[in-house]
Amino acid sequence: MSHHQNIAVAQSWLDAFNTRNLEKLVNLYSPDCQHVSPKLKLAQPQTNGIVSGHSALRAWWKSSFDKYATLEYAAKSFTADDNGVWIEYLRRAPGEPDTMVAEYLEVDSRSKLISKS
Repeated sequence: MSHHQNIAVAQSWLDAFNTRNLEKLVNLYSPDCQHVSPKLKLAQPQTNGIVSGHSALRAWWKSSFDKYATLEYAAKSFTADDNGVWIEYLRRAPGEPDTMVAEYLEVDSRSKLISKS
C-alpha cells in the first residue's frame, strides 16, 4: 500500500477508537489479525498481551471502552512506509497521567490491519 493509504488507515483507526465505533474499529482489521498490547497483558495475563481474530479483538476493545469511557488518543504524528504506519499519540485516560505512545500498524494489500504492536 502507499504511504498515503496507510496513513488513511491509521487515521480511520484513531477515529474509530475515539468515537467508540467498535464495529468500524474491528472491521479495519483482517479476520486473522493479531493485536499486541502491554495493557492487555496487564489486564489479562493469560493472553500474554496478544489477541487474534475479530471476536477476541472485539471483546478486548469492548472491555477497554467499558472500563475507560473517556479514554482518548490524540494524534501527534504518522510515519508510513509501504507495509504500515507508525502512530505517535498522547493517551489520555481518567485518573492516569497522560502518556506518549508509539504503535506500529501493519497493513495488508487490502488496506486491512494485520497486526498492531
